[in-house]
Amino acid sequence: MGSNSNQAANCTIPIAGLSLWEFSSEFRFEISGPFSTAIFCDSGDVSPTPHSLRLNRPHLSCGIGARYDTPVGPIRLDAGYRIEPLQYIGFRDDYSANKKDPTEGIQPRIFGFPLAIALGIGEAF
Repeated sequence: MGSNSNQAANCTIPIAGLSLWEFSSEFRFEISGPFSTAIFCDSGDVSPTPHSLRLNRPHLSCGIGARYDTPVGPIRLDAGYRIEPLQYIGFRDDYSANKKDPTEGIQPRIFGFPLAIALGIGEAF
């Protein structure tokens, strides 16, 4: 088995990493009864190498969410918008020319927008 750096260099599917930093901020608002909503901003990065906090890759996303309280925890539906200039400082994906970040590829889009949708049960944190 090779070293961690060799494993990272040979990895073709980004499913994990060896260093992580993250930051989340969420404001919740009660609507009525079990219904509530939230606005949030999330940021973070996973690095393929140990002891590597890549602060120039904040991967910032902000969005809104809906909550419905149940006895097992809230059912959550969140929609986030990736702030493109703040994904990787100094690099911007050019979707029209099909240029991509050489280390992270072209991020997926929904209806042509840099969106992410998440459905979950229980508290996010």
